[in-house]
Amino acid sequence: MMCLIGFPLLYMEYCFGQYFGVGSISIWGVCPMLKGIGIGYCVVNALVSIYYNVIIALSLYYLFASFQAVLPWSNCNNEWNTDNCDERVAGIVSLLVSALSLVSIQLLKGSAIV
Repeated sequence: MMCLIGFPLLYMEYCFGQYFGVGSISIWGVCPMLKGIGIGYCVVNALVSIYYNVIIALSLYYLFASFQAVLPWSNCNNEWNTDNCDERVAGIVSLLVSALSLVSIQLLKGSAIV
């Protein structure tokens, strides 16, 4: 569907916009039946931009949260934990993260891991 309809419409929009010197909303005034495509395109573009900004913000939050000495998700003593939180599982996760960080440090230094 995207290859049959989406890409040709996008290419036509770019070509007409370049030729007539107008934007993505006003170019669809050429055909009144397709006038909502430009507005829909802008709305979808805005929603995707918000979605990607949320993903980047969460990635940065967890990146900076991982620089703490005791990781917030390595134990069950937090207010967001439920009754199903198990210290053994949290300890195993913390141990795996520590092991992976040691391996990555050794790989960055270029030394062999035995």
